[in-house]
Amino acid sequence: MKAHPSWLATLPLALLFFGTAAPSAAQSTFYGFTNNLSGTFPLPLSPEVTAARDSFVAAVGAANIRAQDFDTLATGPVPANLPFGAGLSAAFVSSAVGDGTNVGQSIIASGVSAFQEYAISAPNYLSSVTNQGTTYWTMTFNQPIVAVGFHMTDPSDWFAGGPSAGQVPPLRIALEGDSGSMSFALFTGLDPSEVRTGSLGFFGVIDTTRPFDRVSIVHPAHAFAGDAIAIDDMLVATAVPEPGVWALLAAGLGLIMLRRQGASVARRARALSGPARSPCTVAWS
Repeated sequence: MKAHPSWLATLPLALLFFGTAAPSAAQSTFYGFTNNLSGTFPLPLSPEVTAARDSFVAAVGAANIRAQDFDTLATGPVPANLPFGAGLSAAFVSSAVGDGTNVGQSIIASGVSAFQEYAISAPNYLSSVTNQGTTYWTMTFNQPIVAVGFHMTDPSDWFAGGPSAGQVPPLRIALEGDSGSMSFALFTGLDPSEVRTGSLGFFGVIDTTRPFDRVSIVHPAHAFAGDAIAIDDMLVATAVPEPGVWALLAAGLGLIMLRRQGASVARRARALSGPARSPCTVAWS
C-alpha cells in the first residue's frame, strides 16, 4: 500500500514541514461536512472538507502520517490485519449487526454502493452497515497512536417519511487506551432538512496526553433502524510535533529568511558602489 495518499504530495511545502500552527492544546478536533444537495455520486471534495483534512495534516505533521486508503486491498471481506506503514498495523474486527432489512457487514467495496457510499481516492473504501445501538467495527493498533482522521461518505441520511423523518443518526467515534477512553460525536449541528444520502465529511482528533490504541465507530440507539457508512483515506499518527519543536522550526525558518534578506541587501550595496553608468547607452557600429 502507499505510505501516504497521493494528495499529500500536492500540499504546499510550508504546510508539509511547518504547518499552519501548532496545536494550541493537548486535544484538538477537526470537522468538515458537505450536504449532498445535488444528488451527485460521488460528491467532489468541498472546501470545508478539504480545509478540515489539511488542518489535521498540518497539526500532525505530514512526516508523521501513516495511512490506509484501502486501494491495494482486494474487494470483499476486510483483512484481519490492516497495514498503515512504518511497522504500524491494526487488527480489524467487525461488530456490524443486521437491521432486519439489510445484512450487517463490513467489507472492502468499490464504486458507488446501493447506499450511495463511495471512495475518496479511488477505487476502494471500507463499507459498513449496522443496526442502531451497535458498533460498526473496531481497529486495535499494535502501538499507541495520538491522532486519527478519516473521510466518511454517506455518514447521515435524512428520510422524508416514517419514524425517522427529520432525524440524523448520532454517530460517534470511541477511542480507548491504557490512559482511559474518549468518545466524540462525528457530525453535529446538521440541519436534517438539508442532509441527504451520499453526503461527505472529514473528522479528525488529536490527543497527545492520552494515547489510544483502539478506534471504534458506534451507531447509538436512535430512531433509525440501521445505517450505512464508508470510511476512506484513514490517517493516523504515533506522534505529533511538540510546541517546542514548532518554535524551533519557526525560529529556523526565520533565520533562513533573515540570511536571505541579508545576502540580498549585500548584493544591492555592491551593485550601487560599482562604476557609474549612463541610464541609456546606445552603441553604434
